[in-house]
Amino acid sequence: MMSKKDSTGVDLDTLATSVRDQEAGRAVDILIAGQAIGLTIVVAGQDSERYRKAWRAEVKALVEAGSLDAMTAEDDDAMKRRVAAGAVISWSPDPVLGGEARPCTRENALMAFNAIPAIFDQCYGAMLDREGFTKR
Repeated sequence: MMSKKDSTGVDLDTLATSVRDQEAGRAVDILIAGQAIGLTIVVAGQDSERYRKAWRAEVKALVEAGSLDAMTAEDDDAMKRRVAAGAVISWSPDPVLGGEARPCTRENALMAFNAIPAIFDQCYGAMLDREGFTKR
């Protein structure tokens, strides 16, 4: 999405559409080995309030625990999964995990991300792809 430019400069108001689109979410059709599995997950983008709220909560918890300076690569990966789970808006149909159909909740999204890394990878990648939220 390009912003309009007039004689005074770039009109940043036109860029707000991208943030609204990220808040509304983007559908991710989950693929495993290149094949759609019939699960669609709607995720918010990294500029959305939903994503930023999840990020701030994670950083606050790390600061309060005094563990921000001692983060390992594994800690960082786990934090990204928790943030991404907080940015899941919906999914369809409810996937079965552990023998139960799981409604869309942060906890169930985190469970799915931990159980099937390919689901996390696709959702997280979509969340970070600002261009993917641009309505054309």
